[in-house]
Amino acid sequence: MALSRCSPMISSEGRTRSTASILSLSYAQEYSGIFLTPAAVLAYYTLHARFEATHAGLRWRHFGRWTSVRWEEITDYYLTIPDQHRETPAIQVSGRRHIISRGWTRHAALLSAIEQHVSTPAPGWELLGCRPGEWSIQEFFYDPARRQRRIVGCGVSWIFVTGCCLAMGFRHFTQTTQTLGVGWALAQVGLFLLYDIPITLIITAVIAPEKEAFSRRRHTITTSAVGIRFSDGQRAIEAAWSDILAYEEGVLGKRFVEYSRNCIKTKQGDFDFTVVIHDQRHLCRIIDHWVPDTAREKPIPGEGVIGGEGSLWTGGQIGEGERVYHYRVSATRGLLLVYALFLLAPVLSGLVNGFGDVWRDKTIRIIEPLECISFLGCAWAYFHTSVTVTDNALIQRSLLGTIVIPWQDVVSYKNEEGMRQVISRSKHIRFSAPIADLEGLQTEIERRAVNSENKGWGKISRGYQGENHVTHN
Repeated sequence: MALSRCSPMISSEGRTRSTASILSLSYAQEYSGIFLTPAAVLAYYTLHARFEATHAGLRWRHFGRWTSVRWEEITDYYLTIPDQHRETPAIQVSGRRHIISRGWTRHAALLSAIEQHVSTPAPGWELLGCRPGEWSIQEFFYDPARRQRRIVGCGVSWIFVTGCCLAMGFRHFTQTTQTLGVGWALAQVGLFLLYDIPITLIITAVIAPEKEAFSRRRHTITTSAVGIRFSDGQRAIEAAWSDILAYEEGVLGKRFVEYSRNCIKTKQGDFDFTVVIHDQRHLCRIIDHWVPDTAREKPIPGEGVIGGEGSLWTGGQIGEGERVYHYRVSATRGLLLVYALFLLAPVLSGLVNGFGDVWRDKTIRIIEPLECISFLGCAWAYFHTSVTVTDNALIQRSLLGTIVIPWQDVVSYKNEEGMRQVISRSKHIRFSAPIADLEGLQTEIERRAVNSENKGWGKISRGYQGENHVTHN
């Protein structure tokens, strides 16, 4: 939408054509298929997909036919973390893992049915590799073939986006050259290429760590309740969890293309792994569960925070006042700047077309004020939204007002798909990962919410306990 509205349209007779009519034609011809096709596929999936649990077992379908399993065929159930995703329930059937999406309706009832009908040594939905009396062994490895497909996909996406930007920029290049000159025609192309810059940065950041999968293709890491084992094809390091001296997180790469690297130091030797190892988030959670507290890297509260650690206190200095957790961090500031760049598109278009012609476009007259209001709301949230921890209560300040939950009224707290929630009987406080010093805030809530029904984040609540459960999308 924003891509079309900054195109300078000049007729062959030298008269400026209406930007509004060009925009309307562009939307109808160029974008309808892009949006309608995915919408049709999603509509079909929503109506067709289904997951059912009965007395006999489970059955489900997505786009195709039904898949059925009997209760006795399910050998295990647990929480897993698929590559770069959140904690997700899964069942084990004939050695294969089947993910149970959280998008199904009556999801809690489905999990309760599985828990009731399937027997395991450690009942309950817990993270695989971290369960009480864990008996399974987990292996993590690098998958070059998968990473190669990802690189190719990113490359094709970049070529497509860049081609669209160039095509729309050169669409009236000849006309603009004849009427305004080559300089304005090239400026027109440059306006569209501005939108390719953030896409290029994002794709570069995604592709940069993928090369690690090729140089580390022989590396494997195996975990169990006893310890951890690393092998790179030439050397092997095997250590009990108590033998780990340090578990640290660092970065590889350069500015704009940095990616995480985790290093483990043991009495037997040191090794590391990067973000592209298969199910990296799951591996990190397992290590974090078993590693001794003395080996954990102490988080730096002010790291990445605009204003430093002192801004995390109401008094402006470390130790002065109450702890306050805000959203003024590097990540949110970068997103705000990108948003501002898109808002400048009509201004840049106005420099070429004339502001009067740009403003005559109905789409811009409607969308631009709404986007400006949205941007101002985001900017206000960036500077003013916060969660404050006091001795007596948890306080959230946002555009919707102030919410106060006394610590004794906290019924539970949880991590639901990345959104942290603190719940009382009448109020909810929600905050998400970009907030400054997230781990510190979670630790404060765990320590102070003494009346909470659950201890720890990310637990799945128990659902309906009946005999026959049916859940569908």
